[in-house]
Amino acid sequence: MQKNIKQKAKDHFNKSSGNWTGQYRAKNYNAHVLNVRKHHVLRFVDECGIKGAKILDAGCGTGEISLELIKRGYDVFGIDIALNMIRETKQRIEEETDQPFHFLVGDISSLPFNNSFDIVCCVGITAYLENIQQTIAELVRVIKPEGYLIITIRNKYSISSMLNVVSIIKRCIGRLGWKCGIERSEWKCYSPWWFEHLLRKSGFELVESIGHGFAIKMDKRCLFSTKYFLIVINKMLEFLSSFCPWLNLCGEMYIVKAKKFVNCE
Repeated sequence: MQKNIKQKAKDHFNKSSGNWTGQYRAKNYNAHVLNVRKHHVLRFVDECGIKGAKILDAGCGTGEISLELIKRGYDVFGIDIALNMIRETKQRIEEETDQPFHFLVGDISSLPFNNSFDIVCCVGITAYLENIQQTIAELVRVIKPEGYLIITIRNKYSISSMLNVVSIIKRCIGRLGWKCGIERSEWKCYSPWWFEHLLRKSGFELVESIGHGFAIKMDKRCLFSTKYFLIVINKMLEFLSSFCPWLNLCGEMYIVKAKKFVNCE
């Protein structure tokens, strides 16, 4: 029986849980993108201005963001579909802090909570969702009125996607119905415009958004192989994006901070 995208993601992250934390520590382009994303998510949380906020890390992985939030004095709950990710998270938090924490295995499209969170962070998860509309509705349900959602997507129209020559060829071959042993990636990407419209329709007011990750790739290989060159180029484009807002729409990743309407239930 063929696995659905949710089961594939669960298996993938259960297998890779032991290596995931190290991806933030590596000295390469991917680590740079992950750490820039982490920086912006933490900044968005702090700028909400809610001291000791009750936060749900929906799809917490190995707790890279949860751990930092706990250290900053937030009341953090975490949920992830992969049991091994939760085990890694609990171990890290026990080793690095004496603060209380609440983590469990579960599916973010069916959360065991009511509207009790000041902030929900959903970082690096939307690519693996079968029904993003259903998940957004569930996140709306568990956020307090005037609470915040901080969420990321893979950008369908990033520089990387538009100039990914190998991927374009694969899509053309697939549309022609030819089989050449190449499978199209199942991880989902979204248009920033479409995604922002979905959030508004779901009961959110957009507060801030930012794009990052500007590598030009050919499939999984970077067009420019020198990792330091890629990082320098990315830092330059990230700096320019503060002056040229349209550049935010070209990043590989797109981060949105949104506020729930008071009367949205």
